[in-house]
Amino acid sequence: MAAFPTGDNYTPSISSRKGQSARVMVAEFGDGYNQRVADGLNSIRAVYSNIWRGIPTTDGQVIIDFLEARLGAESFTWTDPTTQATIDVVSVEWTRSPVSEQYETITAEFKQVFDF
Repeated sequence: MAAFPTGDNYTPSISSRKGQSARVMVAEFGDGYNQRVADGLNSIRAVYSNIWRGIPTTDGQVIIDFLEARLGAESFTWTDPTTQATIDVVSVEWTRSPVSEQYETITAEFKQVFDF
């Protein structure tokens, strides 16, 4: 499994966000009652909205090339900059915005996966 590039220019900006989503199965009963249960062993998944602000265009190209090589389907290892935990993630969406000729901003969403 490939690992996301490391180094100062590959650590997301402080304004990046981490969220979590839970998978839940719900059984609906009469009179508005329902019952909920966690769906599976890994029912909580982390979702990272990463931003790399004003990084050199050459480093931005490394990030874009890495994500494109995965085709949105292949998972890769990534280190959460807040906890330093290494997790498996997949990225299916990213954007690239030029700031100047030499700098740009990259945004990408990483979703935690639990592969075999």
